[in-house]
Amino acid sequence: MSTMPIAIENRRVESTTNRLHIAHYLFLLYWMMKPFYFGPSGNMQLADFIFVLAFVMWIFVHKGNVLVDRREFPLAMFLLLVLVINGIYFFITFDNSFLLTSAYYTYCFMIVLVVRDFMQNKRFLRGLMWTSAFNLIIQMVVLLLGLGRFMWRGLRFMGTFNDPNQFAFSMFSSFLLVFILSSYLKEEEKSRKKLLVLSAFLFAAYFIVQGGSTGMLLGVGAFTLVFMLTIIYSERTPAFQFLKILAIITIVAIVALIAVQGINVAQVDGSASSGSFLIFRLLQKINLVESGGLNSLFEDRAINRIFDNPIYLIFGSGEGAHARFPGPVYEVHSTFPGIFFYYGIIPFLILCFWIYGNLKNASRILIPVYLALLVESLTLAHQRQPAFWMIILLGSLPYANPKKLRKYRMVVSP
Repeated sequence: MSTMPIAIENRRVESTTNRLHIAHYLFLLYWMMKPFYFGPSGNMQLADFIFVLAFVMWIFVHKGNVLVDRREFPLAMFLLLVLVINGIYFFITFDNSFLLTSAYYTYCFMIVLVVRDFMQNKRFLRGLMWTSAFNLIIQMVVLLLGLGRFMWRGLRFMGTFNDPNQFAFSMFSSFLLVFILSSYLKEEEKSRKKLLVLSAFLFAAYFIVQGGSTGMLLGVGAFTLVFMLTIIYSERTPAFQFLKILAIITIVAIVALIAVQGINVAQVDGSASSGSFLIFRLLQKINLVESGGLNSLFEDRAINRIFDNPIYLIFGSGEGAHARFPGPVYEVHSTFPGIFFYYGIIPFLILCFWIYGNLKNASRILIPVYLALLVESLTLAHQRQPAFWMIILLGSLPYANPKKLRKYRMVVSP
């Protein structure tokens, strides 16, 4: 019986050719179709079948070799431990959710392998950037044509997704991918793509309001704040005073908006807008903390499960059968604390080592991206989302001057 060879790669020199092959095109098609949910969440969608075909063609192009970069060793070890821990709990409980979770991680690992190899091709990176931007545009078209899905009395827009939080994360991560790739390609090609980045940001922010996602709002807020600080730090020009004034005006405007559209947490009807509904959800979270303290917010996110069962931080609880624990029957809605709780300290540290390996030499331009990703992932679970792993992976792109901040200027034309 023949076996599939696995080729272990060192850090390879970037490919001199930008030729795309069939696997590249299939992956870009997969990424374009990823936002379209034709069945229930959690099931294989059309896009997932396209990726499987892309993975097979990737192996075929490399003559049957599965290319594993040495930098993926920690992630491979993490995946192995995930399979072992979830497997043990499956044989204890016979709950299929443990096997399904393991399948999700395996799927994301396959994506990491493919994207790591494709990152050497600048044409692919350019295609991925424009495909991510296109995903934002197509959701706007869906919204304008009235073809999208809604939930909660029509106040939370989901686009072509089945869940408003998944929709909001997809839109936000699409913007982050555009930002990362445009920054890298700008350095390589000396061509500016400011309009593309600004448009992607505005689209993503608008969709987050439409989706009513407070977690993504935290992410956008964190990105904006850190990015503004980056501008101020990069060069002290006459724009410095202007930006401070603009920041004060923005804060005052937000406070005034909340005051004017202040909504009684107990009274929200179908006449409310998506914007006011997002404010309602923010006030709801604030009211939750005021009435019950941080513990009530932890209970809402199922994070209190970690504090109530700290023993699992040592050897892991497995990721599944959430009804085993008192309180909400859903998963821990916090990415990294959830992974720590599910798999214990050793797998968690191995995963952190992999993340550190990808981000340790990341360009300082990308600081707003990863701080925003960290902040918003504290309120939602993203470990099943391919975009989450891709954003971390792209932090290892080889910038020529990773420690150099881009000089942002406000130029007034005569």
